[in-house]
Amino acid sequence: MWFKFLFIIVAALLSSSVAYAENAYNWDRFNANLALGYLNAEMKEYVYDPDSGRKISELDWDINRATILRGEISYALPPYLTIGVGGWTNIPTLDSNRLDDYDWDHPGQSSPTDHSWHPNTKLFHAHALDLNLKGWVLTKQHYRFAMMAGYEYSSINMQFRGGSYFL
Repeated sequence: MWFKFLFIIVAALLSSSVAYAENAYNWDRFNANLALGYLNAEMKEYVYDPDSGRKISELDWDINRATILRGEISYALPPYLTIGVGGWTNIPTLDSNRLDDYDWDHPGQSSPTDHSWHPNTKLFHAHALDLNLKGWVLTKQHYRFAMMAGYEYSSINMQFRGGSYFL
């Protein structure tokens, strides 16, 4: 779904650049990157009692060695602007994920009353999309400095099955 969105944005940017002025599109200003990598992540989810404010539950999600494909394209608009679109998505593989669930059933306790762990935790999808505009404020022969503004969206969906429970 987001690949369609990314393609539409890129097509709109390229077509608007070409429509701006005759021969305005220059391949020297275009940059594209594609990379393969992996994702390790740790997420924590907390639940608090609305009346007392005490913690009653904590979920610790771990993503280990999830394979990702990352891509980015950018186009330089002279003299000092670059517009970019990038993102990444996971590729289904045999990654190793885990969920630990801790619960505090009694007020005033410092350690959890219940602990369950779920090594059979599946990563359904993980992806991100980044739209950005860079304004180059300093350009030298061996380095550049830019101010950047943009928007980033990310989403991760996981599910666990089975597991063990400890009181």
